[in-house]
Amino acid sequence: MIRKVRNELPSAISDNLPGTHALKRSINRYREHDGPANPATLADLGDIPDEYKYILTRDSVGNDAGRELFLASDTGREGDNRILIFVRKDGIRMLKRKRRWFVDGDFKVFFKTARFL
Repeated sequence: MIRKVRNELPSAISDNLPGTHALKRSINRYREHDGPANPATLADLGDIPDEYKYILTRDSVGNDAGRELFLASDTGREGDNRILIFVRKDGIRMLKRKRRWFVDGDFKVFFKTARFL
């Protein structure tokens, strides 16, 4: 996205912007302050708002294509063993075609009370 925006700007402006890595850090810092606070416990998580259940999608040329459900499953607020599964339809289709799955995660983006597979 940053590269696309840079390419659309006049060179007099894009040449004076910070590097891509610095812009990504600035965007992430803004997102951290713009969103809700990370919950301290699973009970604090509460109901997942609709704005976090869906993602905005784009077509092959980058135009808005609507919303797609991203929260595939939520085991509910009862107890301490809540499981949230976020996935796109394309991701499910891809996994169905494969015999083996290899997974990894960027655990630094999750709140401390979360547990992982």
